[in-house]
Parts: sequence; C-alpha cells; structure tokens
Amino acid sequence: MTRDVARLAPVLAVAIALAGCGGVSQEQLLRSQREYDLAVGLYGESDVAGAFEHLLAAIELDPDNAEAHLLVGNLFMIHRQDFARAERHMREALRAHGSSESRAGLPSEARNALGVLYNNAERYEEAAAILEEASSDLMNRHQPLTWANLSWAYRELGRLEDALLVARQAVQRDPGHCVALFRLAEVHVALDQREAAQQRLDHLLGLEDRACQSMQAAWRLRGEVRAYVGDRAGAISDLERCVELSAETDDGQACHRMLEGQGGATGAAASAGGEAP
Repeated sequence: MTRDVARLAPVLAVAIALAGCGGVSQEQLLRSQREYDLAVGLYGESDVAGAFEHLLAAIELDPDNAEAHLLVGNLFMIHRQDFARAERHMREALRAHGSSESRAGLPSEARNALGVLYNNAERYEEAAAILEEASSDLMNRHQPLTWANLSWAYRELGRLEDALLVARQAVQRDPGHCVALFRLAEVHVALDQREAAQQRLDHLLGLEDRACQSMQAAWRLRGEVRAYVGDRAGAISDLERCVELSAETDDGQACHRMLEGQGGATGAAASAGGEAP
C-alpha cells in the first residue's frame, strides 16, 4: 500500500496543480481590486474611457468581482446605451455576489440598476418585478430611489394609485430626494393633479442641490404644467432654463419646440447659443 501511494504521489501533485489553474490567485484578486479602485477614481474625474478600460481589466483578473460588474454595467447603460451588455454585467454582479465577499447592499443596488435599465428599455413588467424585489431587501440603503423607480414602472403600466403610493413613501422617507419628488410630480400630472405637481416641482427646483437644479426633465415638466395652467411667463422661464442646460438632449429639444409654441423662441435661441431671428 505504501509503495502504491508513493507511485501515485507525482500524479496527484500534477492533478492538484492543474485543478488550481482555473482559480483566481490572491495576487489576481488584489490586482483586480486595484484596477476597480483606479476605475472609480477615473470615473470621478469624468474619464469614462479610462474607467471602462480598468473595469474590464478588473473583471478579466477576477470574474467574480461583483463591484466591477455592477459599475461597468451602469456605464454601459448610461454612456453607451448598450442595454444588452449592461444587463449582462448587472446579472453577473448578482451572480458574483454569492461567490465573493462584496458588500451586503450590492444585490439591492444591482436590482435597482436593472429596474432603471428595464424602464429605459420600456420593459415595465420586468422593471416592476425586480424593483419590488429590491424594495423588500432589508439591506437596501437606497430605498427612496428604489421606490421612485418603481413608481416610474407602475405609472407606465397604468397602475397610477400604486405609483402614487410608492412615490409618496419615497418622499416621506427623504423629503429632499429630487428623483422621488420628480416621479411623484409625474404621477400627479398623470392623475390630472397639476397644482400638486407644481408644488412638488417647486420644492424640487428650490432645493440648494446641484443635482436637483440640473434635472432638465424637471424644468421641462414644470414648464409644461405652467403652460397648461396659463402661466405663460413662468413656462417660458422654465423652458428656457431647460434649453440652457442642454439643447441637444430629448428634453432640450422638446423644451425648444414648446418655447416656439409659447412665443419664446428668441430666448431659446439665445440660451442655446444661437442668434435670434
């Protein structure tokens, strides 16, 4: 028996070495984390291309780097509008979470990101299902955002009372949450409650928060509400601010068209950097 074991020892050593080839070494894990950290820093400096490069390197080094999968999925959605690749990486983040030591709140963040992706892709039933799952996660640290996105899905599905309920929950939890305020205003408009919609938008756009002040869709929506109730001067002011933020986006172009209808095209041209006729 001892001689048999001795003869098998070299074979076992080779088998063990080969079995380890498919794994990820400690060095690779550390390098993957460094690539991820570098990508986060580059993205914070608005270097999107650099962030992509280092995130993909992080994933190549460690396919179970859930944080890298989630961030690159968000970048594919936001900056490339490549929903297929975005969804694949977000799903990989959920899978990898179970295989790695990623933070506890990551699954709810990944599900929230998927919900936003499905909403943008007009896959509202799927959005509602995964956002409902995220909203029931006790580790969800961004519950108001999840409820706001769920309200978006419900509104598009025609479930207006449900949309109103979850949007109100979001605002109650965080009264200064600009996305939640915007989604609640959208539901009020859908319910023909324009006074309530304007109150929410006034609150949102009155907040001393750069992110809220930069919400072009909020300026567009308040411009629409003001135009509907006959506040022409207020509508023109909001629509001009909308165009000033960007004349190239869908919201910016919609605001420009509405300005022409309000007789404010001169202001729109000036805001967009053009010459008034």
